[in-house]
Amino acid sequence: MKVSDEAADNSVRAEATGTLWRFGDARLLPDLERITDQNVDGSVRPAARRAAEQIRQRLSGK
Repeated sequence: MKVSDEAADNSVRAEATGTLWRFGDARLLPDLERITDQNVDGSVRPAARRAAEQIRQRLSGK
């Protein structure tokens, strides 16, 4: 795997993770929290954190 391929993969992971909030499903929260805690890629972690926050906001009606 080339470095550029790995960067592209991380970009795709971050984009996919960041869009999970649109489902608004609380069942996604444990996985998003796990990604936030365990993922070493700097771009995926913030995307998971934002998605989890947006799901929580949606569920609370804000």
